[in-house]
Amino acid sequence: MNKLKKILITFIILITSGCSVEYNLNINEDNSVSETVVASEVTTKMESLTRLKGDTAVNYLFKMFNRNDDLISVTSTSDTYNTYATAKRVYNDIDEYKDSFKSDLFSNINVSKSDNTVMIYAKQKTKLTNDSSYSLIYDDVHIKIKISYKVIENNADEVIGDTYIWNLSKNDDLKTVKISYLDNNKNNNMNIKINNKIYSISYYITIIGLLALIIIFIIIIVYRKNKKNNIV
Repeated sequence: MNKLKKILITFIILITSGCSVEYNLNINEDNSVSETVVASEVTTKMESLTRLKGDTAVNYLFKMFNRNDDLISVTSTSDTYNTYATAKRVYNDIDEYKDSFKSDLFSNINVSKSDNTVMIYAKQKTKLTNDSSYSLIYDDVHIKIKISYKVIENNADEVIGDTYIWNLSKNDDLKTVKISYLDNNKNNNMNIKINNKIYSISYYITIIGLLALIIIFIIIIVYRKNKKNNIV
């Protein structure tokens, strides 16, 4: 009975689980761009779909980005059921990133510049489905773009501090990623977490607040000292 139970649990995991991808793009203060992809897949399912094992299967997993780039660093780990793979790449600037961009979910990525405004635009070309037996199943893809500059426009599904997130799920309508920022205006905000909520506060306001507290503290000390001297 226990053996049958284990077989049933394994079967349920196989038919209900698919590849989950988290795509992180950081646009840094020095205009460099860092790209990190973290993908997780049920190990047995991945090997069954790819007909490959181990690192070879992991490399196939990243074919969703169609990359053949020696500058990409790929590592992988695994637990009892899943394999987790991480790929990293660094670019000198957004233009180099754009020229190297490849994906089977987005046809291309457009980067346009006008004065000090940079707009990133990408249109999804393929839905996340399990119709094809020749590719891995993407249950969900989470695109996270973190920008060190002031963002002036975006259509993200959610925003956490300076990170803009688009969530792609199975059979959802095709999505468009669109975000614009000022490349000469750094995002001078700091994120503060209070009661599991993240608040973005300007560094300038924070500095002014600290200076005000210091001045008030000094005034209180001087006042108490003078009051004590007057009593004597």
